[in-house]
Amino acid sequence: MASQSLAAIGVLVLGGVVVLLLAGMIGTHAWRAALLGVPFTVVAAILGVQGPAARFGRKRREAAIAPLRSRAADISAALGYNQPDST
Repeated sequence: MASQSLAAIGVLVLGGVVVLLLAGMIGTHAWRAALLGVPFTVVAAILGVQGPAARFGRKRREAAIAPLRSRAADISAALGYNQPDST
């Protein structure tokens, strides 16, 4: 569980090191740094999302649906969204 989070952090650090090592090639072109960083951020995001999956089983997911939908509806209403009647 924690190892996936640490792996995600490690991937981000590795990406930063790669960008720093290639600073001469990147020069003043920020798009090159962004392009080099994208694969590292995507892999880190995948690892980060997969981390909680082992702790969030089916019963806990199903129990979380109603409160999550309720909170989402509250936020939508606060932002001015009027939900149409579903009848």
